[in-house]
Amino acid sequence: MREPLARQDQRVLGQGSTRRSALFLLALLVVAVGLRMRSARARRSGALYEAFLATPEARGLGGLPLRELRPVRPRTAAHYGRLLADAALPPALWAGAVLAAAALLLFLVTPAWRRWTGRMVPVGRGSALDLALRGLCLRSGVQPLPRFLVAPLRMSATAVTFGAAGRYTVCVNAGLRPLLTSDPRHFEAVVLHELAHIRNRDVELGCAARALWWAFLLTVAVPHAILTYRLAAAPAPWPGEGLDPGGEAELLALLAALAYATHTEILRSRELCADLDAVDQGADPAVWERPVPWWRWVTLPWHTHPSWPWRRRALARPVQVVGSYATWEQPVLLVGWVVVLLQFALNEFGGATVPTALCYAGLVLCGWLGRMQSRHPNSSFRVRPRTFGTDAGTPAGTRTGIGIDTAPGPAGRLRRTAVPALLLLALLVVDPVGSWLTP
Repeated sequence: MREPLARQDQRVLGQGSTRRSALFLLALLVVAVGLRMRSARARRSGALYEAFLATPEARGLGGLPLRELRPVRPRTAAHYGRLLADAALPPALWAGAVLAAAALLLFLVTPAWRRWTGRMVPVGRGSALDLALRGLCLRSGVQPLPRFLVAPLRMSATAVTFGAAGRYTVCVNAGLRPLLTSDPRHFEAVVLHELAHIRNRDVELGCAARALWWAFLLTVAVPHAILTYRLAAAPAPWPGEGLDPGGEAELLALLAALAYATHTEILRSRELCADLDAVDQGADPAVWERPVPWWRWVTLPWHTHPSWPWRRRALARPVQVVGSYATWEQPVLLVGWVVVLLQFALNEFGGATVPTALCYAGLVLCGWLGRMQSRHPNSSFRVRPRTFGTDAGTPAGTRTGIGIDTAPGPAGRLRRTAVPALLLLALLVVDPVGSWLTP
């Protein structure tokens, strides 16, 4: 049975959010390991060069540069490249571990940090604001009730949701509180939007995406820029092993732009899904009719929230969903990450097993996401255990005003897990990069 449009548009926007977040994590791990291997090779090439000249493979080389050695004696050059890769691998793996640990730490401390910086205080139990928030939770079916806080120092008419499953917190800014009586439609729309994030489990995804971005910036991008600057001042002991500051700056800028765009795309798509869910729960779409300052269009690529015209287009629910909600970003970013993964796998890792396996896993995820994005949005979607909109929380197999909520059977769940696993296993066995076959 074809899914009605009210659920289709949310699927088009939100499909694969968890997989895109997993790809984001894998890709950043690959980038962290790859960049650290580049700097480690340049840093350790001097000592390795002296040791390499004493080996039988380097007999008679003298001071022949590496770029001249490769076409003349490729086996000798490959041997030296493996020595460099083996020496650079341990610090590179530590760089990936530091990135993962920093992201986990940021994910865990973000709720407490938000409470502290916002000087948030609990909502008085039994107050008008408390009763209104509880009523909206009952309307949207959010159970158990989240914790309600107020940020007295923030005058914007907005709210924010943070926390994790079972410990969610909805914080109402001081500027939104008066709208409970002066403009209840606006108040309800904002709160229902935040509750939709809880229903759709966007809070953890959003916090994880932000944590990954900041961890990448603080533990990968900035340290690599500092190392490049320091290494550029020292002459390369063997020409060809140094780092070009200009080239490294361009590479780092491209990788940072790709990472930031990926993290904002994940957040924007979830914001649009929350808008649709809030309207399904009774929010007035007219609340989204807001003017846009001229400077907003200039800074739009850097915002983690979509613009108001963008959100209004999503709420219009066009007859034919063809990616008018900026789903074009997803395939563009997907192609970008495919290029990055192939570049590091083929040119940076030198056959190292663990980083190459991470690249294989990322490529499998890219292919799986590309398959989802290649389907026409108006085609029927495979059912999922959790639905969006007013069908959320409805017992499986029951008919509602939006459609039939049928949970997938064991065969469907097994297929969604087995197909990517088999593809990854095939790549590991075939090993096109040669990480296991390299002598």
